[in-house]
Amino acid sequence: MFTSSRVCRSASPKLLKLLKLPKLPKSSHIIILRSLHPRTNAWRPFLFDAYTNDWLHLLARWFHIITGAAWIGTSFYFIWLNNSIRPPESPEDEGENVKGVVWSIHGGAFYRTTKYDGAPANLPKTLHWFKWEAYLTWISGVALLALIYWTQAQSFMVDPQVADLSTSEAVFTGIGVLVGGWFAYDILCKTLGKTPILLAVVGLVLLTGMAFFLTNTLSPRAAYIHVGAVMGTIMAANVFVVIIPNQRIMVDAMLAGEKPDTSKGADGALRSLHNN
Repeated sequence: MFTSSRVCRSASPKLLKLLKLPKLPKSSHIIILRSLHPRTNAWRPFLFDAYTNDWLHLLARWFHIITGAAWIGTSFYFIWLNNSIRPPESPEDEGENVKGVVWSIHGGAFYRTTKYDGAPANLPKTLHWFKWEAYLTWISGVALLALIYWTQAQSFMVDPQVADLSTSEAVFTGIGVLVGGWFAYDILCKTLGKTPILLAVVGLVLLTGMAFFLTNTLSPRAAYIHVGAVMGTIMAANVFVVIIPNQRIMVDAMLAGEKPDTSKGADGALRSLHNN
């Protein structure tokens, strides 16, 4: 629960010192956001301006929605692209290492997209990378977690009926599952990557176990938002740690006149499949 109160210059000097507030003219006031402590029903002050807090929430939410839609859109587009690849039907579509071609029409223009088996013989001057959709979606999502949950853990993460936690313990639990979830998934991919069915089964069991742990540690709302955040962190980390670096290795090899290691592309394709 939240409320706001006006703290004037006539307030107790000890309170102003405790809250680290500047001395104000008699006509001045500030808005202090306060939350109700669920155990003691005592009001605890937060030095967040209510209006600023609302605007930050609004901007972060919309930014997260827009970047997430862009990420999902590009993912669906490449799923369609891979499923629509067909062998070349004319000499102009053929070439060294060409695996298939997709012809399409949109906005009154014709487009031809070529997929290569491994890598082309030469790189163009301009090569487009798809990464910022993932990065910005994760950054805005973590910003929302911090604004809503981690900075207001006593109100949104701690539930005495679930577990007796301090705010610090609740926040570190949330951060810990994000980091630990990625490392657990990465280890599974490196050890069970060649057995996808077993990888899927073990991953599902671990994800279910994490959800059970969180629902018995945090408030229900915080538990399930952190399950989603773990999955989003894994997806973004796949792009940042595996997919883009592996593609960079292949591009650098071609720029150096060397034959690229196509296994790097295969590893990236596996993580991209998991993301989709």
